Amino acid sequence: MDNTNKNEEKEKKEKKEFECENCGKIFNSLKRKNNHFKICNYDNLQKKITDLEFKLFNLQSYNDKLLTENKIHIQSIDKLLNDVDIELDN
Repeated sequence: MDNTNKNEEKEKKEKKEFECENCGKIFNSLKRKNNHFKICNYDNLQKKITDLEFKLFNLQSYNDKLLTENKIHIQSIDKLLNDVDIELDN
């Protein structure tokens, strides 16, 4: 650990104020801050997971829509090719 970190820790211990890195709340003991940080960090991770799950759901829905549209176009092309084959045979 370098001197600047040691000095910062000494200053924090002297002030008896500890700030949560996630939300900025200030605590008067390191133990309380650490306990809060675990919960706060977990809550932030849960929010990020929920956001990612929602984005994934949206992407999957959009992908399904594109696949359905693509299937319709492929069926139309196949029908046109069949019609052309029938006309060529006649």
